[in-house]
Amino acid sequence: MFLHSFKYSFKSLIRNKTLLFWSLLFTILLGTCFKIAFSGITESTENLTVIKVAVLYEAENPPFEELMTTLSSGEDKLLEIKEATGEQALEMLGDGELAAIIDVGSEGKISLRTSSSSAVSSSNIQISIVQNIIEQYNAKAAILEQIGREDPLALPAAVQAVAEDVSGLFTEEKLSDGNMDVYIQYFFNLIAMSIIMSISFGTTVALGIQGNLSPLAARRCISPTRKSVSALGGLCAAIVSGFLISCVNILFVRFVLDVDLGKRLPMYFVTAFAGTVMAVCIGYVIGSAGNLSENSKDAIATMFSTLGGFLSGLMILDMRMIIAEKAPIIHMINPLSIMFDSFYSLSMYDDWSRYIRSIVSMLIISALCFAAGSIMTRRQKYASL
Repeated sequence: MFLHSFKYSFKSLIRNKTLLFWSLLFTILLGTCFKIAFSGITESTENLTVIKVAVLYEAENPPFEELMTTLSSGEDKLLEIKEATGEQALEMLGDGELAAIIDVGSEGKISLRTSSSSAVSSSNIQISIVQNIIEQYNAKAAILEQIGREDPLALPAAVQAVAEDVSGLFTEEKLSDGNMDVYIQYFFNLIAMSIIMSISFGTTVALGIQGNLSPLAARRCISPTRKSVSALGGLCAAIVSGFLISCVNILFVRFVLDVDLGKRLPMYFVTAFAGTVMAVCIGYVIGSAGNLSENSKDAIATMFSTLGGFLSGLMILDMRMIIAEKAPIIHMINPLSIMFDSFYSLSMYDDWSRYIRSIVSMLIISALCFAAGSIMTRRQKYASL
Protein backbone atom coordinates (compact mmCIF):
# COMPACT_ATOMS: atom_id res chain seq x y z
CA MET A 1 0.00 0.00 0.00
CA PHE A 2 2.93 2.31 0.59
CA LEU A 3 4.06 1.96 -3.03
CA HIS A 4 0.53 2.53 -4.27
CA SER A 5 0.25 5.69 -2.18
CA PHE A 6 3.69 6.86 -3.33
CA LYS A 7 2.87 6.26 -7.00
CA TYR A 8 -0.51 7.96 -6.85
CA SER A 9 0.82 10.97 -4.94
CA PHE A 10 3.81 11.36 -7.23
CA LYS A 11 1.63 11.40 -10.35
CA SER A 12 -0.78 13.82 -8.71
CA LEU A 13 1.98 16.25 -7.71
CA ILE A 14 3.81 16.37 -11.04
CA ARG A 15 0.50 16.94 -12.83
CA ASN A 16 -0.39 19.90 -10.64
CA LYS A 17 0.25 22.82 -13.00
CA THR A 18 0.09 25.46 -10.27
CA LEU A 19 2.76 23.75 -8.18
CA LEU A 20 4.97 23.19 -11.22
CA PHE A 21 4.72 26.82 -12.28
CA TRP A 22 5.79 28.27 -8.94
CA SER A 23 8.50 25.72 -8.21
CA LEU A 24 9.98 25.36 -11.71
CA LEU A 25 8.90 27.90 -14.32
CA PHE A 26 8.84 30.87 -11.94
CA THR A 27 12.40 30.08 -10.83
CA ILE A 28 13.59 29.82 -14.42
CA LEU A 29 11.94 33.11 -15.38
CA LEU A 30 13.24 34.98 -12.33
CA GLY A 31 16.73 33.52 -12.77
CA THR A 32 16.77 34.71 -16.37
CA CYS A 33 15.77 38.20 -15.25
CA PHE A 34 18.56 38.16 -12.65
CA LYS A 35 21.10 37.15 -15.29
CA ILE A 36 20.05 39.95 -17.62
CA ALA A 37 19.97 42.53 -14.83
CA PHE A 38 23.25 41.64 -13.12
CA SER A 39 25.34 40.53 -16.08
CA GLY A 40 28.60 42.44 -16.11
CA ILE A 41 27.74 44.75 -13.20
CA THR A 42 30.57 43.42 -11.04
CA GLU A 43 33.10 43.75 -13.82
CA SER A 44 32.18 47.40 -14.33
CA THR A 45 31.88 48.50 -10.70
CA GLU A 46 33.80 46.29 -8.31
CA ASN A 47 36.58 44.39 -10.03
CA LEU A 48 40.00 45.97 -9.70
CA THR A 49 41.01 47.80 -12.89
CA VAL A 50 43.92 50.06 -13.76
CA ILE A 51 43.74 53.15 -11.55
CA LYS A 52 44.11 56.45 -13.42
CA VAL A 53 46.06 59.11 -11.52
CA ALA A 54 48.06 62.26 -12.19
CA VAL A 55 51.36 62.91 -10.41
CA LEU A 56 52.35 66.54 -9.81
CA TYR A 57 55.97 67.15 -8.77
CA GLU A 58 57.07 70.28 -6.90
CA ALA A 59 60.58 68.84 -6.80
CA GLU A 60 62.36 65.79 -8.15
CA ASN A 61 61.97 62.61 -6.14
CA PRO A 62 63.83 59.75 -7.89
CA PRO A 63 62.76 56.96 -5.45
CA PHE A 64 59.09 57.84 -5.78
CA GLU A 65 59.42 58.24 -9.56
CA GLU A 66 60.92 54.75 -9.72
CA LEU A 67 58.03 53.37 -7.65
CA MET A 68 55.47 55.02 -9.95
CA THR A 69 57.26 53.63 -13.00
CA THR A 70 57.16 50.12 -11.53
CA LEU A 71 53.47 50.32 -10.67
CA SER A 72 52.51 51.74 -14.07
CA SER A 73 54.39 49.32 -16.32
CA GLY A 74 53.83 45.76 -17.46
CA GLU A 75 50.70 43.81 -18.41
CA ASP A 76 49.45 43.70 -14.82
CA LYS A 77 50.12 47.33 -14.06
CA LEU A 78 48.23 48.86 -11.17
CA LEU A 79 48.40 52.54 -12.15
CA GLU A 80 47.97 54.53 -15.33
CA ILE A 81 49.68 57.90 -14.94
CA LYS A 82 48.18 60.74 -16.95
CA GLU A 83 50.46 63.62 -17.91
CA ALA A 84 48.81 66.92 -17.01
CA THR A 85 49.45 70.32 -15.47
CA GLY A 86 47.89 71.29 -12.17
CA GLU A 87 44.81 72.92 -13.75
CA GLN A 88 44.35 70.10 -16.25
CA ALA A 89 44.60 67.50 -13.50
CA LEU A 90 41.96 69.27 -11.40
CA GLU A 91 39.63 69.46 -14.38
CA MET A 92 40.13 65.76 -15.19
CA LEU A 93 39.53 64.88 -11.53
CA GLY A 94 36.29 66.84 -11.49
CA ASP A 95 35.13 65.14 -14.70
CA GLY A 96 35.82 61.69 -13.24
CA GLU A 97 38.67 60.91 -15.65
CA LEU A 98 41.07 60.51 -12.71
CA ALA A 99 40.66 58.59 -9.48
CA ALA A 100 43.07 60.91 -7.63
CA ILE A 101 45.92 63.39 -7.90
CA ILE A 102 49.24 62.58 -6.21
CA ASP A 103 51.20 65.60 -5.03
CA VAL A 104 54.96 65.25 -4.48
CA GLY A 105 56.10 68.05 -2.16
CA SER A 106 59.42 69.85 -2.22
CA GLU A 107 60.41 68.21 1.07
CA GLY A 108 59.63 64.71 -0.21
CA LYS A 109 56.21 64.46 1.43
CA ILE A 110 53.61 62.68 -0.70
CA SER A 111 49.91 63.60 -0.43
CA LEU A 112 46.68 62.67 -2.20
CA ARG A 113 43.83 64.77 -3.57
CA THR A 114 40.45 63.26 -4.47
CA SER A 115 37.12 64.48 -5.73
CA SER A 116 34.46 65.35 -3.16
CA SER A 117 32.12 62.80 -4.79
CA SER A 118 34.58 59.92 -4.52
CA ALA A 119 33.09 58.62 -1.29
CA VAL A 120 29.89 57.63 -3.05
CA SER A 121 31.36 56.54 -6.37
CA SER A 122 32.79 53.25 -7.56
CA SER A 123 36.32 54.75 -7.39
CA ASN A 124 36.45 54.75 -3.58
CA ILE A 125 38.11 51.32 -3.59
CA GLN A 126 40.75 52.59 -6.03
CA ILE A 127 41.34 55.66 -3.87
CA SER A 128 41.87 53.44 -0.84
CA ILE A 129 44.52 51.48 -2.74
CA VAL A 130 46.38 54.61 -3.82
CA GLN A 131 46.11 56.04 -0.30
CA ASN A 132 47.61 52.87 1.12
CA ILE A 133 50.53 53.05 -1.32
CA ILE A 134 51.26 56.64 -0.33
CA GLU A 135 51.00 55.94 3.40
CA GLN A 136 53.37 53.01 3.10
CA TYR A 137 55.84 55.06 1.08
CA ASN A 138 55.76 58.00 3.51
CA ALA A 139 56.21 55.70 6.50
CA LYS A 140 59.22 53.92 5.01
CA ALA A 141 60.74 57.17 3.75
CA ALA A 142 60.54 58.54 7.30
CA ILE A 143 62.25 55.41 8.66
CA LEU A 144 65.10 55.72 6.15
CA GLU A 145 65.51 59.41 6.93
CA GLN A 146 65.79 58.66 10.64
CA ILE A 147 68.32 55.87 10.04
CA GLY A 148 70.34 58.20 7.80
CA ARG A 149 70.59 60.75 10.60
CA GLU A 150 71.35 58.30 13.42
CA ASP A 151 73.46 55.61 11.69
CA PRO A 152 74.52 56.45 8.12
CA LEU A 153 76.53 53.23 7.77
CA ALA A 154 73.36 51.15 8.23
CA LEU A 155 71.48 53.05 5.54
CA PRO A 156 72.37 50.80 2.53
CA ALA A 157 71.16 47.68 4.33
CA ALA A 158 68.01 49.49 5.43
CA VAL A 159 67.31 50.68 1.88
CA GLN A 160 67.64 47.09 0.63
CA ALA A 161 65.30 45.77 3.32
CA VAL A 162 62.71 48.46 2.60
CA ALA A 163 62.93 47.78 -1.14
CA GLU A 164 62.21 44.09 -0.57
CA ASP A 165 59.35 44.95 1.79
CA VAL A 166 57.79 47.37 -0.69
CA SER A 167 57.96 44.83 -3.50
CA GLY A 168 55.88 42.44 -1.43
CA LEU A 169 53.20 45.00 -0.64
CA PHE A 170 51.60 44.77 -4.06
CA THR A 171 51.52 41.04 -4.58
CA GLU A 172 48.07 39.92 -5.69
CA GLU A 173 46.58 37.32 -3.41
CA LYS A 174 43.26 35.60 -4.01
CA LEU A 175 41.12 35.54 -0.89
CA SER A 176 38.98 32.68 -2.12
CA ASP A 177 38.71 30.28 -5.05
CA GLY A 178 34.99 30.98 -5.13
CA ASN A 179 33.03 33.46 -7.21
CA MET A 180 33.69 36.93 -5.73
CA ASP A 181 30.75 38.46 -7.58
CA VAL A 182 28.49 39.85 -4.84
CA TYR A 183 25.44 39.42 -7.07
CA ILE A 184 25.82 35.64 -7.05
CA GLN A 185 24.10 35.83 -3.66
CA TYR A 186 20.86 36.53 -5.51
CA PHE A 187 21.24 33.21 -7.31
CA PHE A 188 21.95 31.41 -4.04
CA ASN A 189 18.72 32.86 -2.69
CA LEU A 190 16.92 31.98 -5.91
CA ILE A 191 17.93 28.32 -5.64
CA ALA A 192 16.96 28.30 -1.97
CA MET A 193 13.60 29.82 -2.89
CA SER A 194 12.99 27.15 -5.51
CA ILE A 195 13.69 24.48 -2.90
CA ILE A 196 11.43 26.00 -0.25
CA MET A 197 8.61 25.98 -2.83
CA SER A 198 8.33 22.28 -2.00
CA ILE A 199 6.50 23.47 1.10
CA SER A 200 3.38 23.47 -1.08
CA PHE A 201 3.94 19.78 -1.85
CA GLY A 202 3.95 18.95 1.85
CA THR A 203 0.83 21.04 2.42
CA THR A 204 -0.93 19.24 -0.43
CA VAL A 205 -0.08 15.86 1.09
CA ALA A 206 -1.42 16.89 4.50
CA LEU A 207 -4.62 18.28 3.02
CA GLY A 208 -5.13 15.06 1.08
CA ILE A 209 -5.64 13.02 4.27
CA GLN A 210 -7.98 15.41 6.07
CA GLY A 211 -11.46 14.07 5.51
CA ASN A 212 -13.25 17.31 6.37
CA LEU A 213 -11.64 19.27 3.54
CA SER A 214 -12.43 17.30 0.38
CA PRO A 215 -14.42 14.25 -0.81
CA LEU A 216 -11.17 12.59 -1.95
CA ALA A 217 -9.62 12.97 1.50
CA ALA A 218 -12.83 11.60 3.05
CA ARG A 219 -12.58 8.45 0.92
CA ARG A 220 -8.96 8.01 1.96
CA CYS A 221 -9.91 8.28 5.63
CA ILE A 222 -12.45 5.43 5.38
CA SER A 223 -10.22 3.23 3.24
CA PRO A 224 -8.44 0.19 4.78
CA THR A 225 -5.06 1.88 4.29
CA ARG A 226 -3.69 3.31 7.51
CA LYS A 227 -3.45 7.08 7.53
CA SER A 228 0.22 6.94 8.55
CA VAL A 229 1.09 4.77 5.54
CA SER A 230 -0.82 7.05 3.19
CA ALA A 231 0.88 10.11 4.68
CA LEU A 232 4.35 8.57 4.53
CA GLY A 233 3.89 7.56 0.89
CA GLY A 234 2.67 11.04 0.02
CA LEU A 235 5.57 12.72 1.84
CA CYS A 236 8.14 10.55 0.07
CA ALA A 237 6.52 11.37 -3.27
CA ALA A 238 6.59 15.07 -2.38
CA ILE A 239 10.28 14.87 -1.46
CA VAL A 240 11.19 13.08 -4.70
CA SER A 241 9.14 15.53 -6.79
CA GLY A 242 10.58 18.59 -5.08
CA PHE A 243 14.13 17.26 -5.24
CA LEU A 244 13.93 16.57 -8.97
CA ILE A 245 12.61 20.07 -9.62
CA SER A 246 15.36 21.56 -7.44
CA CYS A 247 18.00 19.63 -9.40
CA VAL A 248 16.61 21.02 -12.67
CA ASN A 249 16.77 24.55 -11.25
CA ILE A 250 20.37 24.12 -10.07
CA LEU A 251 21.45 22.75 -13.45
CA PHE A 252 19.63 25.58 -15.21
CA VAL A 253 21.41 28.22 -13.13
CA ARG A 254 24.81 26.57 -13.59
CA PHE A 255 24.80 25.53 -17.25
CA VAL A 256 22.11 27.60 -18.98
CA LEU A 257 22.60 30.89 -17.15
CA ASP A 258 26.33 30.06 -16.82
CA VAL A 259 26.58 31.19 -13.19
CA ASP A 260 29.81 30.09 -11.50
CA LEU A 261 28.71 28.08 -8.46
CA GLY A 262 32.21 26.94 -7.53
CA LYS A 263 33.93 23.59 -7.67
CA ARG A 264 31.58 21.69 -5.35
CA LEU A 265 28.51 21.45 -7.54
CA PRO A 266 27.59 17.89 -6.42
CA MET A 267 27.21 19.14 -2.85
CA TYR A 268 24.56 21.59 -4.04
CA PHE A 269 22.37 18.56 -4.72
CA VAL A 270 22.97 17.31 -1.17
CA THR A 271 21.76 20.66 0.11
CA ALA A 272 18.82 20.50 -2.30
CA PHE A 273 17.78 17.11 -0.92
CA ALA A 274 18.08 18.19 2.73
CA GLY A 275 16.29 21.45 1.94
CA THR A 276 13.49 19.65 0.11
CA VAL A 277 12.95 17.31 3.06
CA MET A 278 12.80 20.33 5.36
CA ALA A 279 10.38 22.22 3.10
CA VAL A 280 8.04 19.25 2.70
CA CYS A 281 7.98 18.65 6.46
CA ILE A 282 7.23 22.33 7.14
CA GLY A 283 4.40 22.15 4.63
CA TYR A 284 3.16 18.99 6.31
CA VAL A 285 2.90 20.86 9.63
CA ILE A 286 1.07 23.80 8.03
CA GLY A 287 -1.35 21.49 6.28
CA SER A 288 -2.02 19.44 9.41
CA ALA A 289 -2.51 22.33 11.85
CA GLY A 290 -5.97 23.55 12.78
CA ASN A 291 -9.25 23.41 10.92
CA LEU A 292 -8.57 26.16 8.41
CA SER A 293 -9.73 25.79 4.83
CA GLU A 294 -7.50 24.52 2.06
CA ASN A 295 -7.09 28.01 0.58
CA SER A 296 -6.12 29.46 3.96
CA LYS A 297 -3.41 26.88 4.51
CA ASP A 298 -2.08 27.37 0.98
CA ALA A 299 -1.93 31.11 1.67
CA ILE A 300 0.01 30.53 4.90
CA ALA A 301 2.50 28.30 3.06
CA THR A 302 2.98 30.92 0.34
CA MET A 303 3.39 33.71 2.90
CA PHE A 304 5.95 31.62 4.81
CA SER A 305 8.02 31.08 1.66
CA THR A 306 7.82 34.70 0.53
CA LEU A 307 8.65 36.15 3.94
CA GLY A 308 11.57 33.73 4.32
CA GLY A 309 12.92 34.80 0.92
CA PHE A 310 12.67 38.46 1.88
CA LEU A 311 14.48 37.94 5.18
CA SER A 312 17.26 35.96 3.49
CA GLY A 313 18.00 38.70 0.95
CA LEU A 314 16.15 37.61 -2.20
CA MET A 315 14.57 41.06 -2.65
CA ILE A 316 17.14 43.22 -0.82
CA LEU A 317 20.69 41.86 -0.77
CA ASP A 318 21.71 43.35 2.58
CA MET A 319 18.56 42.19 4.38
CA ARG A 320 20.14 38.88 5.43
CA MET A 321 22.98 40.66 7.22
CA ILE A 322 20.57 43.14 8.82
CA ILE A 323 18.44 40.31 10.21
CA ALA A 324 21.55 38.40 11.34
CA GLU A 325 22.66 41.47 13.31
CA LYS A 326 19.33 42.74 14.63
CA ALA A 327 17.40 39.48 15.02
CA PRO A 328 19.90 36.58 15.11
CA ILE A 329 17.33 34.04 16.32
CA ILE A 330 15.10 34.66 13.29
CA HIS A 331 18.16 34.36 11.07
CA MET A 332 19.14 31.05 12.67
CA ILE A 333 15.71 29.43 12.18
CA ASN A 334 14.85 30.90 8.77
CA PRO A 335 14.99 27.89 6.38
CA LEU A 336 16.05 30.03 3.42
CA SER A 337 18.88 31.65 5.38
CA ILE A 338 20.09 28.21 6.39
CA MET A 339 20.11 27.02 2.77
CA PHE A 340 21.78 30.25 1.65
CA ASP A 341 24.55 29.72 4.21
CA SER A 342 25.15 26.21 2.91
CA PHE A 343 25.46 27.41 -0.70
CA TYR A 344 27.63 30.37 0.32
CA SER A 345 29.98 28.19 2.37
CA LEU A 346 30.35 25.75 -0.55
CA SER A 347 31.34 28.57 -2.87
CA MET A 348 33.53 30.68 -0.59
CA TYR A 349 35.09 28.55 2.17
CA ASP A 350 37.47 25.62 2.19
CA ASP A 351 36.34 24.67 5.68
CA TRP A 352 33.34 22.30 5.86
CA SER A 353 32.17 23.21 9.37
CA ARG A 354 29.72 25.92 8.30
CA TYR A 355 28.24 23.70 5.60
CA ILE A 356 27.83 20.75 7.95
CA ARG A 357 26.19 23.00 10.53
CA SER A 358 23.66 24.14 7.92
CA ILE A 359 22.83 20.57 6.87
CA VAL A 360 22.39 19.49 10.48
CA SER A 361 20.10 22.47 11.12
CA MET A 362 17.92 21.47 8.16
CA LEU A 363 17.68 17.88 9.36
CA ILE A 364 16.74 18.97 12.89
CA ILE A 365 13.99 21.25 11.57
CA SER A 366 12.77 18.41 9.34
CA ALA A 367 12.58 15.95 12.25
CA LEU A 368 10.74 18.39 14.50
CA CYS A 369 8.21 19.34 11.82
CA PHE A 370 7.61 15.72 10.81
CA ALA A 371 7.01 14.72 14.41
CA ALA A 372 4.65 17.67 14.99
CA GLY A 373 2.75 16.99 11.78
CA SER A 374 2.39 13.29 12.58
CA ILE A 375 1.03 14.03 16.07
CA MET A 376 -1.53 16.51 14.75
CA THR A 377 -2.63 14.18 11.96
CA ARG A 378 -3.03 11.21 14.30
CA ARG A 379 -5.21 13.21 16.69
CA GLN A 380 -7.71 14.19 14.01
CA LYS A 381 -11.01 12.36 14.49
CA TYR A 382 -14.26 12.81 12.60
CA ALA A 383 -17.76 12.14 13.95
CA SER A 384 -19.03 11.71 10.40
CA LEU A 385 -17.78 12.14 6.84
